[in-house]
Amino acid sequence: MTHQYNNQFQGSHEDKNLFARIIWGELLQYRVWEDDDHVASLTPFPNTPGFTVLVPRKRLVSDIFAIDKKPLSALMMWHDL
Repeated sequence: MTHQYNNQFQGSHEDKNLFARIIWGELLQYRVWEDDDHVASLTPFPNTPGFTVLVPRKRLVSDIFAIDKKPLSALMMWHDL
């Protein structure tokens, strides 16, 4: 059974950062969950078994303390995914 993933990144197509490339499906990944705002996938080369990466579909600033409250809360809501 093949699943069609939502590869929509809410940013510029010129943005080639690692996380945008994961969402676009350009990099090897094992996607385990997604919604309209986030993508969760297992890394193909984990240093810890079962390590899951949660990526927002919209690019956020790098400094966690500078992220607006609403997108940070939405991201943190999935910490026990």
